[in-house]
Amino acid sequence: MDSTSAKTPITIDNESESSWYKQVITRKVLSSIPDQFEKIPKSETLEFSHCEILGPTVLANLPQEASPMVLAIGTFDSNLLYMRQTVYAFVHGSKHNLVGFFLIMQDSRVYRIPHARLQNIDFMEPFCDLGDQTGGHQTVCNRLRAIILYYFSEAGHLRGFGHYRDFWQDFTKSCAWIANKGSPPKLQMDVQRRDSRPALDAALIPVPNAVVSTSEDVASNKRKGDERSDSAPPNIKRRDYGHTIQRPIIISRSPSPENPVMTKRMEAQPRTSKAENDLLKAAIATQTRPLEVNQARVQTNHQLQEQITSLKAEVSQIKDEYSYGQNAYRGIQARYDELKTQHANALDDGESLREQLRQSQLRCEQAEKRTNVLEAEVERLERKMREARKALGDPSP
Repeated sequence: MDSTSAKTPITIDNESESSWYKQVITRKVLSSIPDQFEKIPKSETLEFSHCEILGPTVLANLPQEASPMVLAIGTFDSNLLYMRQTVYAFVHGSKHNLVGFFLIMQDSRVYRIPHARLQNIDFMEPFCDLGDQTGGHQTVCNRLRAIILYYFSEAGHLRGFGHYRDFWQDFTKSCAWIANKGSPPKLQMDVQRRDSRPALDAALIPVPNAVVSTSEDVASNKRKGDERSDSAPPNIKRRDYGHTIQRPIIISRSPSPENPVMTKRMEAQPRTSKAENDLLKAAIATQTRPLEVNQARVQTNHQLQEQITSLKAEVSQIKDEYSYGQNAYRGIQARYDELKTQHANALDDGESLREQLRQSQLRCEQAEKRTNVLEAEVERLERKMREARKALGDPSP
């Protein structure tokens, strides 16, 4: 397999309304379940691996359309010690909407785990928080399938998937269970946000216009005001700011010694209005403090968002460097394997030459022995010939 396949995401042949993509899912969860979505781990915290790194026989034992990247989700719990290995999840299917599971045994064989044996898997976080079997085995499988497909898409290893009608329902349930740390989530999923300025809105409720008062009304209102001041302080938040700043004009007779009550009321009114205005201004300042706090929080959130963007860029750069390093490592590994093979062949050739040398030395020793025997035989025959000549009286040597 080409080494660049790890960086090429799987795509869907035809885009349709039933297809799910990373941008579509993110936009929908942020508008529907933002609080729960913030509590699920990001794909950067999970362990993705390439099949070529796990072993050369992994892809051969998976479906042809299987994803080259796999995700570690837990360990297989078995009575056999050699079976307790890491369990990986992979995506397959013509629309890349199916999820399978496998593990690699110690003898490098790949074992495909059927869905009926998922209960034998010790899931790691966050997959261990998808609930128990009380809701049914298939329900848990659906949640696991939805969250795995999302993580593959969020990590960029899957461009999209289709023909999964109940994905949104399964995915929201998965987010709810994970956000609740494996406990059953509450039935009420959407909580209405409270208004941050209820008191200020109540203070801005308009009151009816003031009526024209007479001297008797003024005196009666003064007595009622004195009674209210002795019993309980006025509720400032329910008053109208415009009404207190612009007090109603009281049309009455001109003050005179015949109307002492009216004269006292006219003298005390500016002081009363100023005191009430000061109290209401203090109330307004108190109500506007949350706005300043919110502005500070917005600025802080903006700074944190910039830091998050910078960190994501660094993570992406590290991933690219890691991918390049993996490609270089695979090239070095291939060269090492080639040199290792040549070294083994050279060792075999050297052993063959040493064996030939031993055979040649053995043949030389045997030839030397035969030469010695022949020389002895020649010497014996020459001695017999000399003796025969002497017996025949032949003087020649």
